[in-house]
Amino acid sequence: MERPKLPDILSQSIAWVLGEYGYLSTSHSKESIMNNLCDLSHRCVDTITKAQIVTAIIKLIAQNGSCPHKVMQFMIANKKSISTELQQRSIEFCILLNYSNTMVDVLPVDASCEDIEVR
Repeated sequence: MERPKLPDILSQSIAWVLGEYGYLSTSHSKESIMNNLCDLSHRCVDTITKAQIVTAIIKLIAQNGSCPHKVMQFMIANKKSISTELQQRSIEFCILLNYSNTMVDVLPVDASCEDIEVR
């Protein structure tokens, strides 16, 4: 993640994996992972990639139980983004942050293993 420029698909894959399984890391804290994701987002140009990074950060915050200052500043800055995708995700996060129990319910740990019933 520390390279100056990564392909968008690789950045998106990194974001998804860290959002789903970053809490399992024994070498990096969740806060460190979130800070690294913020830095990765600043190096990305593609708004879809940035939006996926924001989602990964939100999942980690739900698992962490708190939001580091740097990450909060990052989310507040994204609320004013010209990308409606980034705006929406950041605004939803700021609202969910006030309802931590709901955030945990909406973003459960290891949700990728849940079966989805299609009706």
